[in-house]
Amino acid sequence: MFLGVLGFGGQAAHARVRGARGGNVAVAFAQARESLERVGIFGEVFSPAELGGLLVRAAAGTARLSLGVGRALTTGNKLEVRLVNAAGLELDSAWRDVLIPELNHRQAWEDFHVTAWGDGQVNAPISHQYNVMMRDLGFNGKFQAYPYGSVEDGLWPTFTSSAPGFFPGKPRPDRVRSAGTVSDPAFGARVAAHLAERLPPQNELGIAAYSIGDEIELTSRHAVDEVDFSAISLTAFRAWLRDHYGSLEALNRQWGCEFATWEAVMPATTPEIRGQANLARFVDFRTFMTDEWVKALTHATAETRRHAPAARVGHTNTFGSLPFNGVDFWKICTIPGFDWGQEYSEAIKGDGHKAVYALWRSFLPDDFPNLGWIGYAHHPAAVRYEPWWLALHGSRGVSYFATNAIEADRNTSWALIHPTQAYTPFSHAVKEALRPLVEGCGKALMETREVEPEIGLLWSHPSMLASWCESTWEMPEPPYRPPFDAWGAWAQSAFNIRLLLEENGLSYRYLAPQQIAADPAVLRRYRAIYLPATVACDAATLAALRAWRDDGGLLVGDLNLLRYDQHGTPWAGESPLLALFGVRPTGPTIWQPAPLAEAGFEGFGWQP
Repeated sequence: MFLGVLGFGGQAAHARVRGARGGNVAVAFAQARESLERVGIFGEVFSPAELGGLLVRAAAGTARLSLGVGRALTTGNKLEVRLVNAAGLELDSAWRDVLIPELNHRQAWEDFHVTAWGDGQVNAPISHQYNVMMRDLGFNGKFQAYPYGSVEDGLWPTFTSSAPGFFPGKPRPDRVRSAGTVSDPAFGARVAAHLAERLPPQNELGIAAYSIGDEIELTSRHAVDEVDFSAISLTAFRAWLRDHYGSLEALNRQWGCEFATWEAVMPATTPEIRGQANLARFVDFRTFMTDEWVKALTHATAETRRHAPAARVGHTNTFGSLPFNGVDFWKICTIPGFDWGQEYSEAIKGDGHKAVYALWRSFLPDDFPNLGWIGYAHHPAAVRYEPWWLALHGSRGVSYFATNAIEADRNTSWALIHPTQAYTPFSHAVKEALRPLVEGCGKALMETREVEPEIGLLWSHPSMLASWCESTWEMPEPPYRPPFDAWGAWAQSAFNIRLLLEENGLSYRYLAPQQIAADPAVLRRYRAIYLPATVACDAATLAALRAWRDDGGLLVGDLNLLRYDQHGTPWAGESPLLALFGVRPTGPTIWQPAPLAEAGFEGFGWQP
C-alpha cells in the first residue's frame, strides 16, 4: 500500500515521517505552509480547503501534517513525498516506510492463515519475487525469513526468537546438558538478555507471532541423553523431592531405598533402572526434569511478551513425549501460556510420535490457532486432503514446508517454487486446493465448533516413562512397526485408537489426571473413556474412573495395564485391574506375537 503525498508550489525540500501512532502518520516538511496546496493519500486528493484540518502546526519555513491511516490495508506502507512547482515540474521527492504493526497483530488471526517456511539463502530482490509468487498461490503469511520483506510485500510475518539454549546439544559423558542446565539461574538470564536485545527493534514490523524455537527439546530425540546430573540440577531435584514427599522416610518408602541423608539421594539412569521392579528413581527424576523444562519455556514466553507484547508466542513442532525431551503435553499446553502453534497431525504422519496435533487440540481452547505443517507429500490426493483435514479440525490455518527448500544429498525437493523461481506442478495443485479456503471457506470454518466429544483418551506421562523402563529399545524415538515391546506399544496404542475413532466418524479428546483431580465431574462429559497403554496411574484418578464407570460410563483398557502408580512403584496388594475390570494379572507381560483368535483372557496373561 502506498501513501502518495503531493506538495505543490514550494521550493526543493525534504519530508520526515514521524511514525504511525494513534491512527495517524505525522509528516514534517521543511517548507512554508502556503506551498502545500494539495495532498493525496490512499488515492484521495485533498483540496486546499481540506488541508486546514490536516495541518497541525506551521512555523517559519516548516509545515507539519497529520494524515489519517484508517484506510490502510497492510502493516507495510510507503509514503511518497513529491514537491512540484507551479509548472508541474518535480523539484524533490522522498520515500519513507509507514508501518502500522497493529494491523498484522489483528489480521493474522482474524482470517484463515496460510503460511510457509520462508525462502532461504537468497538476497532481498529474489526474496521479493518469491513473496509475489507465494501471494499468487494464495499465501498470506511467511515464517522464519526476512520479516521486513514480508511486511513490505503484504505478508504476515511469524518468526523464531532464537532464544539461546533451547536447541539440545550432543550428549556429554558427565550427563550435564551441553546446551545449558535449565535449572541454573544463569540460563534464564541469558534468555532474558537475548530477547531484550533482539525483539524490540522488530516491534515496528508487527511480527504476528514468535516461536521460542522450532523443534526445540530438552534433549535430542535421536540420542539417549540422561540430563541433567550437574550439581545445580541435583540440588534442585532434591528440593523438588522434599516438596513432594515431605520427609526422607516417605521418599525411601516410595522408592524402596535406604538413603541416610538428602544429599545422598541420587536418581537412576536407564541401565540402572531396567530390570528393576520399582521404577520410581527414574520416573520421579524424569518428571522433575520435565517440570524444569516447562519452567524454562514459561520464562522464555514471559520474556518474549515483555519485549514484544502484541505478538503471540508459541512452541512449534514439539514432536512426541519421550523419556528425556521434557514433553508432557498437559504441562506444555497449559503452563507456559502459548497462544499459537505449528504441529504435525495424522493428516501427514502415520505414527504416534509425530502426530501430536490432537493432544494440543485437546488441552487448549477451540480458538487456539495451530497452523499444522503440511506439504511434504506432493501427490494429488495429499495436496487436496491435507489443508482441508486441518481446516475441518479447527486449525485456523496451515503451514507449508516450504517455499524453496531442496536437499541435494537426499535427492528431495519440498519446494513450492523452484529455486529458478518457476512454479511447479505441486504449486499449481496447491493453489487450486487453497482457493476455496482463502476465499472464504477457511474463515467460515473458523467460526464453527465441533460437536462436543463423547469419547475420552486418558493422557498418562508416567505411563510413557514406565514403558521405556520396561523396554529394551535403545533409542528414544520409538519404533513405528511391530513387533513391539512396551515402548513401541505405548507409542502407537493411542494413535491406533484415534485412527479407529476417526475412521468411524467419532470425535474424541484427551483428558489428563490433573483435569480429573481439579473437577471429577469433567468425566460426565464422556460416554466412553479409553486407557491407551496406561501402565501407570495415580490412585485418585483410578477412584474417579471407578465412580464414573459405576455411574454408567464405559471404560476400555489396553494391554500392560495399571502395573504402577504415578511414580512407577508397583501396586501393593490387589491390582487395580480387579476393581476396574474384574480381572487379575497372572504374571508379567510377555511381549510376543500371538494370533488374535487364540488370545482370550489367558492369552493376555489375565484371568477372570
